[in-house]
Amino acid sequence: MSDTLKIHVGTLTLTQKHVQRVSYECAAWYRDVEIAPGAYPIYAFAYWIDGGHKIHQLSAICEGITVAGDFTPLFGGNPIAKSRDVRGEPATATIALPTYGALSDVPGELTSIALSGETHAEVRLFDGIFTKLVWSPKLWNKDEVGPAAPVWSLRFDGGVKIKRKAVQDGPRYSGSTWDAEIVAV
Repeated sequence: MSDTLKIHVGTLTLTQKHVQRVSYECAAWYRDVEIAPGAYPIYAFAYWIDGGHKIHQLSAICEGITVAGDFTPLFGGNPIAKSRDVRGEPATATIALPTYGALSDVPGELTSIALSGETHAEVRLFDGIFTKLVWSPKLWNKDEVGPAAPVWSLRFDGGVKIKRKAVQDGPRYSGSTWDAEIVAV
């Protein structure tokens, strides 16, 4: 497994508060984090494959306050104690942004995203970092008629050079996440 690079690539601006659900490895555990209006950094998480950096995830990392949650201790799926109250605790939530989809899902450039219901956020990716590839997939089902709907995916632009930062806290092992930066566009 190659190392993952965490690269600051833009800003997500919330114009109104947003509640984001954070799930945990135990499927029953969750917390709802209320994120205040403001600007939050967007990071691309990328790894090296086939001679280039591939975008694995595009996410805004936001700080907020827990407004609800359930952390009931379970043993074999059965509750064995009461859930601890997590309301009011500070928490970090991740808002995932699309890196691919049907062309009709994201008109033009990725400039805004519907988070839930009426909540929208502005997305500002740094200029010159990404190329948006658009293509029409081949229809594999010979019974289908007409062209397939166009799809898109984000790729790092060919001129983008990424450099891993030299210092990392914690152990260095394969599969680590390293901070990185764009050094040339």
